[in-house]
Amino acid sequence: MFNWSGKALGLVLVAGILIGAAADRAISRRDVQAMSAGAKNKQYRGDLLSILRPSTSLYTSQRRNLEGDAWVHTRASATQYQSLCQRDTVLLYYAPIEKGGRAEDRRSLPYKLESTRSYRFVSPPKPEYAAATGEDGYERSPFAPECRAADKFPENDEWYGWFEAPSEELAMDGGFAMLAIQEWAKQPANQFSDCITDGDPARCKTLVESALDMNMIGSVAACSPDKPGTICLQLGKYINLFTIRARQTGKPMTADDIISVDYESVIVVT
Repeated sequence: MFNWSGKALGLVLVAGILIGAAADRAISRRDVQAMSAGAKNKQYRGDLLSILRPSTSLYTSQRRNLEGDAWVHTRASATQYQSLCQRDTVLLYYAPIEKGGRAEDRRSLPYKLESTRSYRFVSPPKPEYAAATGEDGYERSPFAPECRAADKFPENDEWYGWFEAPSEELAMDGGFAMLAIQEWAKQPANQFSDCITDGDPARCKTLVESALDMNMIGSVAACSPDKPGTICLQLGKYINLFTIRARQTGKPMTADDIISVDYESVIVVT
């Protein structure tokens, strides 16, 4: 399901260039203490802009007037888990300051910000990655090459491979769960209950195979387990929703831990 064919040397070199360019803005606490209020303001505003990616999403609301939100992503950075990267999507909300006339001609001003954290795997998670690498006072650098150099949009899709989760830990659980489902589905005796009962096993197989891809995860959430000693996770993306129930082992989920997997093709009516 994965295609990790990038050249490691190229990633490191590109990351070095990115960090080298950003290093021009690097400051110390002593530098800040010596700054005037105006210099601090200029520095902080410049720092904020420096971590934002170039954006073309501004003013892409479906409304005729400029109202609602536009968004921009921060540059990807490393989490405390190897192979897992993170970014924030900053939403900028606008509201009109004029009435009357044509809607598309009314002027608007921004009035608030919101942000949403999302994650992306740049390589398949491995069991040895399950413990955060921040033990013994050591913290993994947010500028790890694997994330800084992988901060690209494949096929011009800015959402490709990115998913939401309440925490880094649950994001990792979701990655291990997807790998476990991939192995679990290879066994002929294992069937996706909700999908099979629709009466079209062939269509079910096609839908499931297309959804069993780490880059197809859109969200990871915990759900209520049925029995003590078990866990429940939900992986969603677009119309796909997997609900996985597995034995709780205290270790990354494997195919042998899975009790059941439900697959639903969800249609949202708005």
